[in-house]
Amino acid sequence: MLFKDRLEIWNPGSLPYGLTTAKLRKPHSSIPANPLLAEPMYLAGFIERMGTGTGNIIRLCEEAGLKKAPEFLQEEIFKTILWRKNTEDKYAVGVNGGVSGGVKDILVLIESNPGINVSNIKSLLNVPQRTIERGINQLKKENKIEFKGAPKTGGYYRIIDFLMILCFNSIK
Repeated sequence: MLFKDRLEIWNPGSLPYGLTTAKLRKPHSSIPANPLLAEPMYLAGFIERMGTGTGNIIRLCEEAGLKKAPEFLQEEIFKTILWRKNTEDKYAVGVNGGVSGGVKDILVLIESNPGINVSNIKSLLNVPQRTIERGINQLKKENKIEFKGAPKTGGYYRIIDFLMILCFNSIK
């Protein structure tokens, strides 16, 4: 589930016996749920080294400069939480390069709703279509968004300079 400040990945299972969330932060042995499947996956190259996945997640998050290390939680379910790099308002950058007011609302909707179109934005913001069109034109002029698809048969807007790489690198 994607939230404003984090990504939560849930698994209905639990950690194998003897493996704890604290051990996931250090080098640990792998305890696959099904060793008969894990071995051929490893030999075929689909798994790097057994027991290195959580270490790689931690290292990649550190390299990305995230504000917090990933969290591993074992409750009724197993959960991994990856925190965003910056939870402040990433659009409030100031007069030179930031966005304001209704334009900001449009940008946030486009980012959080892949495949959104003008009529969807209009119904969500409850503002005149002309206001949305002006905001979209401003964002297109500033190369913040682009239109994908055919205008007559339907299309959508997407953020241009927002690459959602592992661990949520922020908008440039």
